[in-house]
Amino acid sequence: MKLVREINKRGSFRYNFLSNRIVSRWNDLSQSVVNAETVNSFKSAIDKEVFGMVQRKRRKTATAQLELNAVWC
Repeated sequence: MKLVREINKRGSFRYNFLSNRIVSRWNDLSQSVVNAETVNSFKSAIDKEVFGMVQRKRRKTATAQLELNAVWC
Protein backbone atom coordinates (compact mmCIF):
# COMPACT_ATOMS: atom_id res chain seq x y z
CA MET A 1 0.00 0.00 0.00
CA LYS A 2 1.50 3.31 -1.08
CA LEU A 3 0.63 6.65 0.47
CA VAL A 4 0.22 9.96 -1.35
CA ARG A 5 1.28 13.31 0.09
CA GLU A 6 -1.49 15.89 0.37
CA ILE A 7 -0.82 19.12 -1.51
CA ASN A 8 -2.60 22.21 -0.22
CA LYS A 9 -2.50 25.34 -2.35
CA ARG A 10 -3.83 27.65 0.39
CA GLY A 11 -0.95 27.36 2.80
CA SER A 12 2.01 25.30 3.82
CA PHE A 13 1.06 24.78 7.48
CA ARG A 14 -0.55 21.39 6.74
CA TYR A 15 2.66 20.17 5.11
CA ASN A 16 4.09 19.55 8.60
CA PHE A 17 1.27 17.23 9.70
CA LEU A 18 2.48 13.76 10.58
CA SER A 19 0.50 12.21 7.76
CA ASN A 20 2.42 14.32 5.22
CA ARG A 21 5.83 13.90 6.87
CA ILE A 22 5.87 10.09 6.88
CA VAL A 23 4.75 9.45 3.30
CA SER A 24 8.20 8.98 1.76
CA ARG A 25 9.46 6.85 4.65
CA TRP A 26 6.37 4.62 4.56
CA ASN A 27 6.70 4.18 0.79
CA ASP A 28 10.36 3.19 1.23
CA LEU A 29 9.50 0.30 3.57
CA SER A 30 9.62 -3.20 2.16
CA GLN A 31 6.36 -4.99 1.37
CA SER A 32 6.97 -7.57 4.10
CA VAL A 33 6.93 -4.80 6.74
CA VAL A 34 3.87 -3.04 5.32
CA ASN A 35 1.89 -6.28 4.98
CA ALA A 36 2.68 -7.63 8.45
CA GLU A 37 -0.14 -9.73 9.85
CA THR A 38 -0.09 -8.49 13.45
CA VAL A 39 0.88 -5.28 15.20
CA ASN A 40 3.70 -7.00 17.06
CA SER A 41 5.15 -8.50 13.87
CA PHE A 42 4.94 -5.05 12.23
CA LYS A 43 6.76 -3.43 15.15
CA SER A 44 9.43 -6.11 15.12
CA ALA A 45 9.94 -5.85 11.36
CA ILE A 46 10.10 -2.06 11.37
CA ASP A 47 12.60 -2.12 14.24
CA LYS A 48 14.82 -4.45 12.24
CA GLU A 49 14.55 -2.48 9.01
CA VAL A 50 14.64 1.11 10.23
CA PHE A 51 16.58 0.94 13.47
CA GLY A 52 18.80 -2.09 12.86
CA MET A 53 21.91 -0.12 11.97
CA VAL A 54 21.53 2.26 14.93
CA GLN A 55 21.18 -0.57 17.44
CA ARG A 56 24.21 -2.39 16.07
CA LYS A 57 26.31 0.76 16.40
CA ARG A 58 25.14 1.28 19.98
CA ARG A 59 26.02 -2.29 20.92
CA LYS A 60 29.50 -1.89 19.49
CA THR A 61 29.97 1.39 21.32
CA ALA A 62 28.72 -0.06 24.60
CA THR A 63 31.00 -3.09 24.23
CA ALA A 64 33.98 -0.87 23.50
CA GLN A 65 33.16 1.26 26.55
CA LEU A 66 33.00 -1.83 28.77
CA GLU A 67 36.34 -3.00 27.43
CA LEU A 68 37.90 0.39 28.17
CA ASN A 69 36.50 0.34 31.68
CA ALA A 70 37.95 -3.13 32.24
CA VAL A 71 41.41 -1.98 31.12
CA TRP A 72 41.41 1.10 33.37
CA CYS A 73 40.02 -0.61 36.50
